[in-house]
Amino acid sequence: MNTFEVGSKVWFVDEIKPRVWHLLVAEEIVKKTLEGTSHDYLFLLPGDGSRKQKQLHSKNLHGKFFKERPAAFDFMIEHARTAINRMMDIVELKDKEPDLKPLVELDEASSLNKELTEAIVELPDGTRARLKGGIPK
Repeated sequence: MNTFEVGSKVWFVDEIKPRVWHLLVAEEIVKKTLEGTSHDYLFLLPGDGSRKQKQLHSKNLHGKFFKERPAAFDFMIEHARTAINRMMDIVELKDKEPDLKPLVELDEASSLNKELTEAIVELPDGTRARLKGGIPK
C-alpha cells in the first residue's frame, strides 16, 4: 500500500463495487514487528445531509488508492475500456458461432463471482484473452 500523510485526501476506487470515494486520511497506524513495518490507515468518508461521516479502515478496503485525481480517472477509464472490449468480443464470438451458449447467465454470474477464478481462453481467431472472474468450478 502507498504511504499517505495524515490530513491529506486520497481517491479510492473499489474493486468489488463500481464506486469511487474521496477519503480524508484521519490516522496512520504503524506496526513494527520482526517481519518488518506495516502501515494501516483510518479514513473518513465525508457525510452529507442524509448520513453521518463514516470511518473506514484500510484493511477492510479492497481496491486501489490514488493521491491524484487524474491517476484515478485514467485507472477507471482503462477498466471501462476493458469491460467494453470484453462485451464486444462476446458479441463477435456469438456472431461467428451462433450456437455457442454462455456458461452461466449474467444474473447467475454475479452470485457466483466469489467462487470464480481467473482463466485464459482462446477465441476462434486464435486470440488469447484473460477472462476476469474466470470460469465457474
